[in-house]
Order: sequence, then C-alpha cells, then structure tokens
Amino acid sequence: MPTGPDLPLYRRFTFGDLAEFNVLDTRQYRSDQVYSAEEAENSDRTLLGDKQKDWLIDGLASSSSQWNVLAQQVPFSATDENPNPDVENFGAGDKWDSYRADRDTVRDFMAQQSDLNPVVITGDVHRNYVYNIKADFSNPDSASVGTEYVGTSITSSGDGSGITDYGGTANEPWRRFYNDNRGYVRCTLTPERWQTDYRVVSAVAYPDASVSTIASFATEAGNPGATLVSEHPDEESIEIIDIQANAPGNDGENPNGEFATLQNTGDSAIGMSGFILSFEGGSGQNYTFGEFTLGAGKTVTIRNGSGEDTDSTIYTGLSSVLNNGSPDLVVIANDERVILDQESY
Repeated sequence: MPTGPDLPLYRRFTFGDLAEFNVLDTRQYRSDQVYSAEEAENSDRTLLGDKQKDWLIDGLASSSSQWNVLAQQVPFSATDENPNPDVENFGAGDKWDSYRADRDTVRDFMAQQSDLNPVVITGDVHRNYVYNIKADFSNPDSASVGTEYVGTSITSSGDGSGITDYGGTANEPWRRFYNDNRGYVRCTLTPERWQTDYRVVSAVAYPDASVSTIASFATEAGNPGATLVSEHPDEESIEIIDIQANAPGNDGENPNGEFATLQNTGDSAIGMSGFILSFEGGSGQNYTFGEFTLGAGKTVTIRNGSGEDTDSTIYTGLSSVLNNGSPDLVVIANDERVILDQESY
C-alpha cells in the first residue's frame, strides 16, 4: 500500500533454483535526466536510489538461482547515437547512460560474480536490440559480464521500417542486433541456456497480419554474452564508397549535388529491386530501388532530386535537404531490410 506519495514498486520473483527476477523501478527515485557525458559521470546522480540499489545488490549476492534477471524499463548498455566516433551522444537522458555511477555499481558486481549469469531485459525504446554488457564500455575488448535483451513495442510507433542489423557499429561494437519492427520477445530458460526469440509482425493494424521469428540469440550458462543461433541471412557485397550530404551552394537549389555512391564488391551481379538507401539511418529519407542490377565491380551513384536515370546514376526524386546540420548515417539495406553497409556523414 502507498505511504503518502510513496508506493514501492520494485520487487522480486523466484522460480525455484532456475531464475530470480529483480523487477526494478527506474522512474520514481531517479535524479533529473541529463544529456551530456560530463554531467552523467556525476557520482551523486542515481537512477535507483540508495535503498533500491542496496536491495538489488544484496538480492543478487544472496541468490541461489541459475539465472539472475534485471527486469526493467530503460536501456542498460552504453549507447552512442552520434555517428562521429570522436563525439559521444547517448541521446535521451532516460537510460542508464545518464546515471553512470549506478550502472557501474551494478555492472561491477556482475563482473565479480562468476556464477551469477546476469541477464537484463529491457523495454521502453520501441526497438529490438541485443547487447553484450562489457566490463568496461570504454574498452570494447574487455570481457562480457552479462547480456541485455531489449524488446520492441507491440503496436505503438507504427509498423517500423523493418531495417535490421546483425552486429554492432564503430561506436557500439558490443551491440549484436538491431531491428525496428513491432512485435514481442519470447525467452526460453533451461539450467544450461537462455534463448531469446525476436518475434515480429508484418503490420499492426490488421488482425490477420503474419508473425515470424526474425532472429534468435542464446546465452550459455557461465558464458556471458549473446550468440546468434538462428540462420544468418545472406548479405550481398555492396559498400558505400562516397557520400556528399551537403551540396555545393544552396542545398535547396542543387538537390542533385547530394548523393551516395555504392559499389558491388562481389564477383557477380546483384539485383537490387526492393533495396533501400536511407539517408538518416533508417528513420528518415528512404529511397527504394526499382528494377536495377549492379554488375560485379560496378558503381552506382544515387542522387537527390530529379534527372534521367542511367546504368551508373539514379535520381531519388526527393527534393528535401539531406544535411540537417548534424551528423547522420547513410544505410544500404537489401530487400529483406538487412543492413549491408552504413557510413556516417
């Protein structure tokens, strides 16, 4: 029952010696959100509050369960939304990135307990992610000390683009998976293994929409981190070799001056019908290829604006300016929405 304005929500559920779930409250006791790394490093900042943090650490220390789970609301692993590797930007302050002292305490405890088998399950961000939790996020080669499985929303934010990436980025090499479909996450636990299946729906507005497993990852007991156990889709050999996101002169008057050049680095021609070129990392301006084949070793330049298409130049028909004054990504994905390459601009 609530006491005045206070209503304790964090709690613990134990399922024999198989798993113990620590359900956290990351809303009620937190310091105000901040948006810079310098502010986030302040050791006085807290996400959990001292009482809940002590309760969590004490519970993990006394647990006799094979799997020890943090069920909570916001991303635990380090994130960096700025494509420039020299500039850190963790984006929204509503994540553990904004409360690093608390994250360090929990992560360091994970690292000290070799038999803890910690798994973090997360929601909130309307996307699917898999992360290996590193002992030191500033050192990607440091040991993995836990695993984080982030689940998408069931219906909110529309259908998503379907963009999928099996792997990390230069800024987040500990990321193992990304997808922006709607759906749900199914977890199957045995004493030896934790398996997570990412289930996605084709559309949220239709009762007869299909549902399928887009990827499955597993964590083996005693071996922190995630391994892809479903079949990895084939990826065509296409690379982004040049980008011009800021056209000479007035961008609005020279849309053709904004472009991306792709190269087929493989040994055979690639049919690109249905491929997507995104100029804002999958969330903004997308061009979908019609019937087009890129020969082995050949290049094609995709230009903004209008013009006459050739074997080496395609015009998107988009007239808006690509460069919005901040760094972003160009992404090329195949017709199954699997990312083939991405480059910052």
